[in-house]
Amino acid sequence: MSQISVSEASDLLQKLFDERTSLAAFFVTPSRARIRLNGFIIGATRKEGLLVADRLPPATPSNWINVFPFAEGECVFTYGERREVTEDVRLLLTTDLGESALIMRFLVTDETLTLFFTL
Repeated sequence: MSQISVSEASDLLQKLFDERTSLAAFFVTPSRARIRLNGFIIGATRKEGLLVADRLPPATPSNWINVFPFAEGECVFTYGERREVTEDVRLLLTTDLGESALIMRFLVTDETLTLFFTL
């Protein structure tokens, strides 16, 4: 896995949004709470944050994850292949999630959002 800049992460998220790429989102909190959501990026702005939902507009999502990773110095972005993700995360997930992974680690809260997808 390689650390990437906020700008590079924004470009990648924009590509996933523009191409309506299906992905799997895996959110983990410090207390080990876990959320898994298959869906799409339906928004990514500094003000509104990153929004991953189970349905594309105009359908109304029934499940979604909203995080705010774009403030400088508050989030570390890492990008690589699924096989490079830690084994404990890989074991919790199925193999149909995509070949690439974008990991967002929120420094203040120590939460992690990992997006799995294939470009």
